[in-house]
Order: sequence, then C-alpha cells, then structure tokens
Amino acid sequence: MEAANPNPSPCPNCGSLETAAYCAACGQDQRDPIRSLPHWLHEYLGDSFTFDSRLFRSLGPLLLKPGLLTREFIAGRRQRYIPPLRAYLFISLLYFLVAAALPDYASGIVVDGNEAPRAGVELPTEAGANASAFQRWLVERGRLIEANPQLFERQLASQLPTALFLSIPLLAGLLTLLYWRQRRYYVEHLVLCLHNHGAIFLLGLLNLLIFSLGRALGWSAPALFNALDNLVLLYALIYIGPSVPVTLPESTAGLSPNALWILILFGYAAIASLLPVWVLLQPRDYINGLQLFVGLILLYGAVIIASPTVVAPMINFGVPEGTPSMLPLLFVTIACGAISGFHGLVSSGTTSKQLNKETDARFVGYFGAVGEGALALAAIIAATAGFASLADWQAVYTSFGQGSLTAFVDGGAFILAAGTGMEVTVAATLLTVMAALFAGTTMDTGLRLQRYIFQEWGEIYNIGWMRKALPATLLSVASCLILAFGAGGADGSGGLLIWPLFGTTNQLLAGLTLLVITVMLVRRGRPTFYTLGPLVFLLVMTLAALLMQLRDFFEKENWFLLGLDLVVLVAAVLVTLECVAALRRAKGAANDESAS
Repeated sequence: MEAANPNPSPCPNCGSLETAAYCAACGQDQRDPIRSLPHWLHEYLGDSFTFDSRLFRSLGPLLLKPGLLTREFIAGRRQRYIPPLRAYLFISLLYFLVAAALPDYASGIVVDGNEAPRAGVELPTEAGANASAFQRWLVERGRLIEANPQLFERQLASQLPTALFLSIPLLAGLLTLLYWRQRRYYVEHLVLCLHNHGAIFLLGLLNLLIFSLGRALGWSAPALFNALDNLVLLYALIYIGPSVPVTLPESTAGLSPNALWILILFGYAAIASLLPVWVLLQPRDYINGLQLFVGLILLYGAVIIASPTVVAPMINFGVPEGTPSMLPLLFVTIACGAISGFHGLVSSGTTSKQLNKETDARFVGYFGAVGEGALALAAIIAATAGFASLADWQAVYTSFGQGSLTAFVDGGAFILAAGTGMEVTVAATLLTVMAALFAGTTMDTGLRLQRYIFQEWGEIYNIGWMRKALPATLLSVASCLILAFGAGGADGSGGLLIWPLFGTTNQLLAGLTLLVITVMLVRRGRPTFYTLGPLVFLLVMTLAALLMQLRDFFEKENWFLLGLDLVVLVAAVLVTLECVAALRRAKGAANDESAS
C-alpha cells in the first residue's frame, strides 16, 4: 500500500490535493514528464495509438488558439486534452491516408490525363567538357525532372511523411539552442513542435476537403488549387508565428533592432525590385490579394456575428489639443482608397505592364477600387467599434496622430475574437500580416519606381552607368538610407520626420495623374468634368494644406520641414500653372483638328 504524501500539493490539472502518483479526482499522472526525455517517451509512446473523445476537445484550440495546448501541457494541465504525440500521429496519418486516396492531389493537380508536360527551367543540352561531376549530375537530373515532372512529384510526396516527422526533433533542438537563455527543457520545445505540426496537417486536411469538393463539382482550375495550397501555408505560418516569435538582439554592430530591421527590409526590397515582376511581385501580390479577401470575409463575418457597438462618437468635439482642422486635412490624409498619386505611379510603372490587353484596365481598376473601399470600411469599423468602451477608445486617441495601424490591428483582433472565437493573439497576427504584406508591396514597388526614375535620368542626361538596373537600384537604396539615418539618426527614423508632408506630396502626384487623363480626354473630345472637377478641388485642398502646414512649422521652429514645405509649395504652384497651360494647349489642338 502506497504511503500517503505528508505534504500534499494540489493537482495542476484539477486542483485536488495530490496524495499519490495519480490524482484521485481526475486520474492524471502526477509525475513530471518534462524533465526527462526517456520518461516522456515511455509514458506517451504507450498510448499514442489509442483514441478517445479528448481528440475532438483538442481540435478547436489546436487550430484557433496556437500555443494553448503547449502552455497547458507545461503547466501540468494535461488530462483534459489529447497527448501531443498521439494528436500528431492521428492527424498526420489521417492526412496522408486522405491524400493517398486522391492521386491527382498527391502527384500534382492534373486537368486531364492528356495534359502536356509542364515547362521546366531551361537547361543546356550538355554540361560541357569542363563541368564537374556534380554539375553533370545536376544537369542530367534536371533533364529527367523536366521530361517527367509527375514522377518527380510522386517520389517527393512519398518521402514527405518521413521528412516531416524527422524535422520535428531537429526543429525542437534548434529552438532549444535559440532560446537557451529561457532555461526550458528540450521536451517543452518538442511538444510545441508536435502541436504546430499537428495544426499544419489539420489545415492540410481542410485543403484536401476543398480539393475533393472542387473535383466533385467538376472544377478544373489548377491555379485555384495552387492558390489554396499557398493560403494554407501562409496561415500555417501565421499560426506558428505567435508561438515562435523572432526577436532581434538589443544591439547588433551598434545598431538597434529597429535600425537592423530597416536594413534587412531595404535589402529585401532591393532584391525584389531587381527581379522580373513575374518572379516575385506577381505571385506575392496574388497571395496577398487572396489573403486580403479571406481576412475581410472573416472580419465582416465577425462583425455580423458579434454585432459590436460603435463606441467612438459620431461627431467628436473634444478633440485633443493641436488637432488641425478637418478641412483640408481630410482630403490630403485619405490618399489611398480615394485619389492617390502613388497609385498613379504604380498604375503606369507596374500595373499597365501586367495587363493582357488595354480593355482589362477597366475591370482591374474598378475591382481594385471596390477592394480598397471594402478595406477602408473594415478599418473604420475596427477603429470605431473595436473597443470595449468609450474610455478605451479615448485612451488610444490621446493626441493627434495616435492610433494609426495599432488601432486597426487591436480593434480588428477584438472583433474577430468576439465573433469567431479566434484567439486574440492569432487574430492580431492575421491582421498584422495583412498590413505587413501591403507595406512590403509598397516598399519594393516604390523602390522599383525610384529605380525607373534614376534610369530615366540616365537616358535624359546620357549617363550610361545610370541606365543600368543595378547601379540605379543602389542609388535608390542609398538615397532612402541617407534620408532614414541621415535625418533620423542611428535608429533610422528619418522617414517619420518627413511623414507630415506625405499627404500633400502624394496628392500633387495625384493632380499630375488627373492632369494627364484630362488632357487625353480633351484631345479625344470626351467630357472632362469627371477628372477636371476632382483635379481643381485637389489642387485647392493641397495648396491650403501646404499653407497651413507652413504656418505650423514656422510656429514650432521646425526649419527642416519648413524648407521642404516651401519646396513642395513651389511644386504645387508649378503643377497648377502647368495644368492651366496643358489644358489650353490640348483644347487648342483639339479645336485645330476639328476645324481641319
């Protein structure tokens, strides 16, 4: 008979006093399996292949609340949920059984049995006499893969279960090394990896169900299923992200984490801007668009289910001190979904080059406007109804310029959690990824457009080296880094210093875009009210905003922004004069053509 514990401790799972190796109330084994790997394997390998109702109780948290099962396991509350190894084995086995029953899915999606082999990479017909043995082997393998890609995919799929299973202990070991300062045991990281891999396979099962449904309905669109696969991978990474956050050191070569991130992002943008649009820009933006649709569907669905209350006042008379007048501020702030100079640059620099034919511009432009409008409405709902009370809303908007992206992420996460039951951390990560993907797109697209400008300067002034892509890209990156670190110091915050002038400069570019369109309409004899009216209104609002900012910068003795504001103001006046002159010339040319 086992002796009673003289100093009983509460059971971590149910709270009952522990009197033996097993809890008398819930039956959980009170021996700690975390400290010893052999003990953990002995305990969990024995019942890993059994099945009970705890599996269904674990699926929801596994999919919607990443990290919860791992935290519960480490805290000792293990009786309520299925053991991690058992969950992983069952879900992965079910996934591969279903995938094996779908040969078209396992070997790559095939529209019909007579589909021609897909185009592979261009390979030389022979490796050459001076090539190494490895190079000749690589060329031969590449030729075999190109000739029979489906065979290669089947072989790859057959090795996938083993590779994924072996990656779990390797990844756990890597996490142990990366987070050695936290003094966590290897088993803790192993449990985390088992849960994360189980969640990925669960997402894969959902993808298989969608694939099966599509085949049953007669869908034959490989692009659709490839997109779904990519979305599953993206959301798997969103799931894993909060569990394994990436934290930079406090100082790297004297640089702060913020400065180091700026250098990393500019390095990425430089590479992305040099690559052809079909290599990175198109597939990334394609997935970005799909992720935006999914995020908006989830957010609007959560709004319908949760019915959050708009806590922000409809008319706020108690604005913080220093808040400028809504007129003209509103019309130089909302610069993306309405009229945007940056969008004018993008439409001519990248979008127009990706259209199959000119008539596609109407659909792309209109659908883009609808998408921007839906995103803007979602942002407004998140920033006004994503708070528990008016006090919470006022705590965020304490002064002019506060809130920003944080209000959208936090407010949207609150609505998603209330409407879908999603964990707040996962919801916030999902919305952050939505914003980050757009930020990444804007960054490398802007750098690409700046490279085009430098190359055009090379053409205009006959500078041969500037016409090349690499030197022009390096000049673009260097100018941005000089601004970031030269004006902002070691933390690279220079961009934030000139941010107050973004709205006005952006709308000047929008004015130029509307001017070009208006001139085209005049030359074609078409009505110009739809573009000329917004053009005049935009120039008036921009000039008014520049004059108000000029006074504000003078009163604050911000001579740097005062000088930049004067430059932009002169540019605005020149744009206005150019508008009048260009329209007169276009109208005169149109009258001459009609007279002749």
